[in-house]
Amino acid sequence: MRSETMTAGIPGSRGPVQGFFVTGTGTDVGKTVFTAALLRALRGRGMAAQALKPVQTGVRPEQLATSALADGVAYARAVADLPALWPAPAATLHCFRLPASPHLAAGEEGRRLTVAGLAADVRAHWQGTEASLLLVEGAGGMAVPINAEEDTLDFMAALDLPVLLVGGNCLGALNHVLLSLQALRLKGLRPAAVILMAPEEPEGLGAGERHDRERVLADNPVFLRRRLAAWGEDAPVVVLPRVARLDAAGWQELADACAVLLPALARHVPSLTGQAATD
Repeated sequence: MRSETMTAGIPGSRGPVQGFFVTGTGTDVGKTVFTAALLRALRGRGMAAQALKPVQTGVRPEQLATSALADGVAYARAVADLPALWPAPAATLHCFRLPASPHLAAGEEGRRLTVAGLAADVRAHWQGTEASLLLVEGAGGMAVPINAEEDTLDFMAALDLPVLLVGGNCLGALNHVLLSLQALRLKGLRPAAVILMAPEEPEGLGAGERHDRERVLADNPVFLRRRLAAWGEDAPVVVLPRVARLDAAGWQELADACAVLLPALARHVPSLTGQAATD
């Protein structure tokens, strides 16, 4: 089912989709928060960027614009206090009620998604919107199935957008991020940036445990930068802070942290050059 927030999208001559594909090392690693924060960083600089969710699951279509579980609601809240820009900050192409992977959620409603169909939907949306850049956020991690034969990585390869890889900055982050980067390389995709989301502060840690934890978290981005450089990749690795509240101040703190990515992202999307130069 297509949601009411979908832009009609009539194929035209705007050229290929300009933007990034946001994916994660797994589910609930912070993809949506990062996407919303980067959206704020771009729209706060006057750029007509839009966050696009091709497949939303776990939300009833009639609640797509109001449910706290809808990613589009998070995108809109992140920029709610900024001067209004056209187009709308968020769009969703397909919405299914079951909180599951796209193949299961769609199948529950008698639908079958395909990579070719989803890629065509994104391209049609691009042709029909006035957005200058799309932040396309996938559902879950890269191996999440679209149908019995295809997964999100296949979808990413079909769109062939530069990738923003999001993971948690925690014990195990190196394994999760490195496996994800290797999967991208096997598909011929390049990371534009790696983003590590700061974890919650655990309670009850002793001084020694806290020191050990801080060493691990500090080493993760350093190690990943070295490994990417050894692979010949120039993607930056950025750690986003954890904010107390996702209010206007919290979103702005995250957007400011995302702003350091803009010069690197401009190498992939030329329309970002002006925004990168202002920082």
